[in-house]
Amino acid sequence: MSERGQLLYILAPSYSGSTLLTYLLAQHDAIATVGELKATRMGDIDAYRCSCGELIRECEFWSRLTQRATDEGLDFSLDEFGTVYGNGTGFVNKVVRALVRGPLFETARSALLKLLPDSMTGVRAVTRQNLALSKIVCDLQNGSIFLDGSKDSARLLHYLQSGEWDIKVIYLQRDGRGVTNSYVKHDGVDYDGAIDYWRRAVTELQRMRGRLDDNRVYDLLYEDLCREPEQKLAEICRWLNIDELDHAATFSAESQHVLGNSMRLNNVSEIRFDEAWRKKLTPQNLRDFEERAGALNQSLGYKAA
Repeated sequence: MSERGQLLYILAPSYSGSTLLTYLLAQHDAIATVGELKATRMGDIDAYRCSCGELIRECEFWSRLTQRATDEGLDFSLDEFGTVYGNGTGFVNKVVRALVRGPLFETARSALLKLLPDSMTGVRAVTRQNLALSKIVCDLQNGSIFLDGSKDSARLLHYLQSGEWDIKVIYLQRDGRGVTNSYVKHDGVDYDGAIDYWRRAVTELQRMRGRLDDNRVYDLLYEDLCREPEQKLAEICRWLNIDELDHAATFSAESQHVLGNSMRLNNVSEIRFDEAWRKKLTPQNLRDFEERAGALNQSLGYKAA
């Protein structure tokens, strides 16, 4: 049996600082990453830019990765990574990609996926694709730990159940008022919808967190990372049993090849603490949030405004 890969997974709601955390950790020689390996929502691939600034089709790194994947017989292209679980229609695919729920549902899901052939579920094939690509990225970047910043719980669940990786998880949270403000800004939802979406997302993440052994998880708040980057990154490095970073508060996006949200292309090279919600949210927004989500936010460690 081959040695298991070393995987570091960021588990978080969207707009919680996972791209920033990825950039900071990617500075370490031991960590290899392309950001979100699931590579969804890339849109027009001909217009999509790598974080290095090049169009992804013209980026030398992605050209090398594509060639290596082809040489190893993988069905891979920049248009279709083949790394998404349940990427199809029908009942089985819905089960594969369903949100992480309670013990009864997860027992039933696990039993169903074990009974059905892989040709129907695709889970093992997608796992093999993720594993193969993670090894290629580690080889190209000379890293020993692969960082996947894909964030979602169901993906992590399939990784864990595969037994292919030795997995550690950074459980990243951000003040829900900041996240909901970002939902309104970037996703075109109203504030009531943003609150509902955040509550569902965090509730699912908490279920996933509850399934993990504490020694497998590093709990991190976005605000703490921004206020104390050197301390938090040093703690993460010690937890991973790797050397500490020499410079933690700055990074060079142009030297990395990260997929994800538009922050990758802002030419930012230092930490910028985003608390725009304090000015953007109205008093009524804040009252609505406290009434409907305040208790959940406080359970994460945040005080009412």
